[in-house]
Amino acid sequence: MITSPFSRKKRLLIVTLNFPYPLNNGGAIAQQFFIDGLLNKFDIYIATSVRDPQIIEEFNRHYPAIVVKNLFDSSQETKPGLLFTLKLALSRALKKLRGSSNVLREDHLESEYIKNLLILKSERFITLLDMVIRQENIEIVQLEFFETLDLVLSIPKEVATLFVAHELRAKRVQIAAEFSSTSKAYQNYLLNLTQLYEYSLLRRCAGVVVFNDDDKQLLSTHDIKSFLSPYGIPPTLHKRKSPSTSFKRLLFLGGESHFPNKEGLTWFLDNIYLQAEMPPSMPLVIIGEWSPEYKLKYSKYNYIRFLGQQLTIYNHFNESILVAPILSGSGLRTKILDAFVNYMPVFCTPFASEGIDFEPNSGICLYTFTSKPDFQALLLNDDGNLTEVAKRAKQFYDTHFDADKLVEKRLEVYQSLRARHTI
Repeated sequence: MITSPFSRKKRLLIVTLNFPYPLNNGGAIAQQFFIDGLLNKFDIYIATSVRDPQIIEEFNRHYPAIVVKNLFDSSQETKPGLLFTLKLALSRALKKLRGSSNVLREDHLESEYIKNLLILKSERFITLLDMVIRQENIEIVQLEFFETLDLVLSIPKEVATLFVAHELRAKRVQIAAEFSSTSKAYQNYLLNLTQLYEYSLLRRCAGVVVFNDDDKQLLSTHDIKSFLSPYGIPPTLHKRKSPSTSFKRLLFLGGESHFPNKEGLTWFLDNIYLQAEMPPSMPLVIIGEWSPEYKLKYSKYNYIRFLGQQLTIYNHFNESILVAPILSGSGLRTKILDAFVNYMPVFCTPFASEGIDFEPNSGICLYTFTSKPDFQALLLNDDGNLTEVAKRAKQFYDTHFDADKLVEKRLEVYQSLRARHTI
């Protein structure tokens, strides 16, 4: 049992545009893990922007003590402009003309996500957020995800601001530049602009939470005060009690809208999976939303199955191996932690295992690959060996992601917010 280091419960406001319910994405899972752990230690408020108020109602049935302030402003909804719509239609037409097998690789540095650093908030949003902070006597504001980072400029000076970096944008741009066909001058422009924007705002925060040591070391080189405070998987998602004893399929989790998912899956399919052997020894099941154009590219392969978004994913864990061919991003891979806690073996790229530092003497708890021969060798593992790997993964999770220890570490972060405030 953890006792609060504070003499009384503090008032914590979590500001997030990715609402922590339902648990259908990694960001929601990461947030809800700490909501569960901190509920008895803080009076928790959430400021968010949700179009469907029923989602908040369902959340409050599980968490009646949490006050949720919905700052949704319909006037701020953005619709694709005419030029974007025409470009999208042209792109789809060209894909059809070229044939589904010759779809050109997208350049991440050309994506709207990378180029649009700032989502400007409306006057109504800022005014209501300020009202919540002042009327509820909020003492700590916790900004979640890059899209809220600009809000540090609107928080009253007497309130401590903690930013939770689920992903470092400048790091993502730097990695994307390595695979980009754009000019070096353009790459430097985007990287320098992103660093200037992100790092200057991070320095305005009393502290920054990161999920792996590489991100912490990166921020320290830019004179940014950061804390290593990873999350775990909420207890409600600890579904399986033992590993499978036989393995018949590969499983990919994630949707197309998150670029690292699309980048990683495309690389894996085109360069690893479809090149390994024909047909592959194991079918690949893909869970998540993918566009008809993307699925069409692989429609001739009956051993690649797109199942779409699923209400529950855990029935698919039985007799499956998680494949996580992630090449970019930062933070932690929720899908890998979810596999660990639910006894599913993992094949992933070394980059995807960032933040999961297992000791060599403790035994292998996941397998990594970077090439076709690497992956072919992994497929030679027998069922017994994969079962043991899944057991070791669960042991690793229990040791390094113990819920009480992770919550205690986060409480130490709140205690340490002394850059401009005494908490």
